[in-house]
Amino acid sequence: MTNNRRYAMLVILITNAILISFLDSLIPIPIPVPGIKLGLGNIITLVAVAFLSLKDVLFITIVRSFVVAILTRGIMMLPFSVSGGVLSALAMWLIYKKLSGLFSVKGVSMVGAMVHSVTQLTVASLILGQSVVMYYLPVLLIASVFTGLITGSISELTIDEICEKGIFTGEKGIQSDVVSTEHVYLTKHIGNGISDVPITKIDGFIKLLLAVILICLVFFFKRDISLITVSVFLVFLTLLSKIKPRTLLLGAFSYVIIVIIPYLFGFWIDSLFSLSSEQIVFHEAFLRLFRLFIIWYVSILYFHTTPTETVVGLLDKLLTPLKLVGIPVQDFLKVIMCIIIELRETGTDAKKSLGESMHSVIGNGTRRFRINLNAISQIIVSLIINSFIKIDRIQSFVEKTKPEELYNYSFKLSKNDGVAIVSTLLFTVGVWILEAGFWI
Repeated sequence: MTNNRRYAMLVILITNAILISFLDSLIPIPIPVPGIKLGLGNIITLVAVAFLSLKDVLFITIVRSFVVAILTRGIMMLPFSVSGGVLSALAMWLIYKKLSGLFSVKGVSMVGAMVHSVTQLTVASLILGQSVVMYYLPVLLIASVFTGLITGSISELTIDEICEKGIFTGEKGIQSDVVSTEHVYLTKHIGNGISDVPITKIDGFIKLLLAVILICLVFFFKRDISLITVSVFLVFLTLLSKIKPRTLLLGAFSYVIIVIIPYLFGFWIDSLFSLSSEQIVFHEAFLRLFRLFIIWYVSILYFHTTPTETVVGLLDKLLTPLKLVGIPVQDFLKVIMCIIIELRETGTDAKKSLGESMHSVIGNGTRRFRINLNAISQIIVSLIINSFIKIDRIQSFVEKTKPEELYNYSFKLSKNDGVAIVSTLLFTVGVWILEAGFWI
């Protein structure tokens, strides 16, 4: 298999993983535990484990996490998703390849779900500097057994049908489309929903530096008045950027589920039973959560007001040292842009189709869950198989398109940049004065 063919296959699989994740919100989970979801996007990881190399499995996991971080306009969750995804993928690959006689696909899925939960809480513990979040681990492990079993059951049915249809083996072939790639080239000109306001016209690198300054500020400030001032300034930037409330709510939901709930649960258990020798002051705990919140919020603002093509182009510049040592950074970024283009072109229609199919499966009645598993598996298999019809077109696009046609960045200092720099510096000095108490 050529590299371009492989990249086309990975584009299809990662796009499917993101679309399938949408189904999580449509399926009622019989385990009402905060922070728990079925994780249907992991079906693609299990499919990759079954048919592809470890290198491709890890590539799918990392790129999927990165693309989701960009599209959801929040990079803070990247350490959680990448670490959990990579370690769970490694565990599933090792078990599936080395211990297949002892573990079924369901068992592999359950182990992957548990490893993912342990990793995420461990990362949260390291970032927050407190081990109390680990008290939430037993809750997540028990829930992971059930969700891993459900996802594993769907994955098992999906893998069996993919084998039957010979998608990866090529025994029965893939009926590829013959549509010209011309319309795919046009998709890169589709906007990514960024409003035409002054803050969006600030240079991507300048904006990144200013975002880092804002994030660093909260690690030096401890006075309540300073934190309130920073919060007001961020609200002002939010109004200026015209960010949609739904974007903030979706990001806030992830932050609450992954960080706030485990931390508060652990804090409550520790206070109730005095299980830890750590003296946790509520104000200190609030400061840690607030600082982490600021990182998330500033990243939301940055990605919301910066075109995806600029973000990826800037990343290409920043990763130049890796390119000098032979790492194919541009291939990595090209795959990312191809996935984003596919999602822009087909994402809305695919979500609508998946939603309609899922509602017809679940309905309003109380059908047996086993029947639903089979039906959900059929929906997912159909999505995967039909998506491979486009593989020749995507491969041709990857071969013919140059990186600079997909993403670009060039430093340009404008009036907007000057205003942004001066405003941020004045704000920093003002808040520093408040923190130092010179005004008292």
